[in-house]
Amino acid sequence: MGAMTRTDLAPAVGRWRTEGHVLGDDPAPVTGSDVYEPGPGGHVLVHSVDVLVGGTPVQALEIIGERDGDAMLARSYDDAGDVTLMRVRIDDDGVWHVTGGGDVARAGQFDPDAPTVAVRSTLRIAPDRRTMTALWERAEDGVTWQPWMDVRFTREDEPVSGYPDGMDTDSTPPPADDGPQETAPPLPDDPRVPRLEDADPTRSKELGGAAPAVGPESTEQPETD
Repeated sequence: MGAMTRTDLAPAVGRWRTEGHVLGDDPAPVTGSDVYEPGPGGHVLVHSVDVLVGGTPVQALEIIGERDGDAMLARSYDDAGDVTLMRVRIDDDGVWHVTGGGDVARAGQFDPDAPTVAVRSTLRIAPDRRTMTALWERAEDGVTWQPWMDVRFTREDEPVSGYPDGMDTDSTPPPADDGPQETAPPLPDDPRVPRLEDADPTRSKELGGAAPAVGPESTEQPETD
């Protein structure tokens, strides 16, 4: 595909419940939440991570969107002080392909005798944008890949849709078409509301004849026989 745009990132925008496992002989659970939201101007995606990996709390902030050829870079800053860099490419089917070095997600690397030199992930977003699945793989030699983490995300808000630029979640979505818009039928006359044509000409018309005219009262006395 050509150069990615922020529209390609839009399907991930939202709040997600995160559930999964670090795979192995003794699988470790992964639970928590992930939030994706547009950065200033909608030019980058801000990803907040708050999960437990095998009981260890992990928090991170990731910025996705810096251009890198036909892909984008993702820089992550976690609560352990680590800064990691990954490369994100989204194919024509909307599948995310993420690659990074062995320093990515150290909390999920439990075996010191099997050091990781490279990781990769395939993220698939369901057509209705209500679930996502990510399969992470790791390589000890950079060539031979093995399953590492299997994670599922369930949306906790409504999917973003109908936005022409894909990331402008604060604007009102455009109408479905440019055809004639329905208008409400006129309300029937309410007898409690005075009408201008029924007003007494000696009384103010500013409120439809409902208020007396402004000015001093007449001092003339009516004639008597």
